[in-house]
Amino acid sequence: MQVLSVHLLNFRNISYLEVALSPGINLFYGMNGQGKTNILEAVEILSTTRSERAFKEAELVNHDQESASVAGSFLKNDLDFEIAVNFHRSRKKTCVRNGKNTTADSIFGSVNIVKFFPRDVEIVSGAPAVRRRYADMEISLSDRLYYNNYKNYVKLIDSRNAVLREVSDMSPGDARYGELLSLIDSYDGLLPDVAYKIYRGRLGFLNEISLYANRSHQMISSDREKLDVRYICSVNESPDKSMVLNENLFKERLIFLLKKNLKNDIIRKLTSVGPHKDDIEFLINEKPAKNFGSTGQIKTLTVSLKLAQIDYIFNKLGDYPVLLIDDLTSEFDAGRLFNIVKSMSRDIQVIVTSTDHGIFKAAFGAGDAVRYFEVSGGSARVKTSDSI
Repeated sequence: MQVLSVHLLNFRNISYLEVALSPGINLFYGMNGQGKTNILEAVEILSTTRSERAFKEAELVNHDQESASVAGSFLKNDLDFEIAVNFHRSRKKTCVRNGKNTTADSIFGSVNIVKFFPRDVEIVSGAPAVRRRYADMEISLSDRLYYNNYKNYVKLIDSRNAVLREVSDMSPGDARYGELLSLIDSYDGLLPDVAYKIYRGRLGFLNEISLYANRSHQMISSDREKLDVRYICSVNESPDKSMVLNENLFKERLIFLLKKNLKNDIIRKLTSVGPHKDDIEFLINEKPAKNFGSTGQIKTLTVSLKLAQIDYIFNKLGDYPVLLIDDLTSEFDAGRLFNIVKSMSRDIQVIVTSTDHGIFKAAFGAGDAVRYFEVSGGSARVKTSDSI
């Protein structure tokens, strides 16, 4: 997988930008606040059609403009293609593939990426929702069936919650009370099948990721630390929440708990059990990293997960993803990630931002191993290693 070029128009602080990228390492360097991260964000949008940094899509549009465009050309499995995502202040975004209008769903996952942003340490240290979102996004980007099952599950939960909110404001004597309880019961009949598909999909992903991640983690930590990954299932009421449930037991337990918790669900106006309430636990030497890991250990664990994603995607698709790294500095995790990037650059394309181009110049010297882009005021200029 390779990003050939990126074209931005009125995107955040970038009025216009067009860059051709190297198949190896591409470094965008400059002072903070100049637009370096916006370029990585644009590539992420071309992969997922959305930004994790923006609360509203209107934030992506330059403050004095009505619309913005993010476009790119790509090479995947020896085939060229183009994608564009256009954002508008007054209407929904539009998506284009090879010059033809299309849906966001149809281009989701067409560009395979692995991203490492400073906030990604929250996968380990943040709330359960962050870990669920991490797993669901990574699986969905390379597994269309899982993506469709996940969307169906979210739709069912949202529909059930909407009815719970309506019932919560009623008394049992209201005319529609019984009708709405029957509707909840119908959702409860549909949920177990799709919920189990989400459960099994996440388990399969984590089992594979844990093998790759532990291998990387032991290498990075010089065999001092062992990494384990456990899936904490809300449907599982046994003392060991990570115990794997077979299909029949999972569905039986979910149906039982949905009925058991219905009164409380009505009071709380939320569905209290299912994959949307599950969690993932990362352990270093058998201790939960979230509670006992140092800042350095959590960073190293996150690096290991990102490296594992590269192996996971290659194993699933037979092609390496593009690696996006934001804010790589000489201090970051004692330079471990930088050394890994250097070792991988022959196999995968890397797009990285940093305020310090010196660490790259010192490591790679003169030549074309790294393509340098100086970013200032939303513009990027190609620089040679001799000119910086």
